[in-house]
Amino acid sequence: MKHKIGIVWGENPHNSDYELKQYSFNTKAELDAFILGINAMDGWHGYHVIGENGDFATLADLKEYYSYATDEELEG
Repeated sequence: MKHKIGIVWGENPHNSDYELKQYSFNTKAELDAFILGINAMDGWHGYHVIGENGDFATLADLKEYYSYATDEELEG
């Protein structure tokens, strides 16, 4: 079974038109290593995980959040 993760890169994903990148891995260990690498870089570019156990369940949820967020919330 493949292990999958969907990510929208960037602190302000609306700037990239909410481009969702899908990644899949043969093992859970490979997925965990990928996430570990993302966490090491976080703070430089930002990202949002989409899907099960993610920041947002769906891409539509992410878009809805950013459509209502204030400029102060977007700047973090």
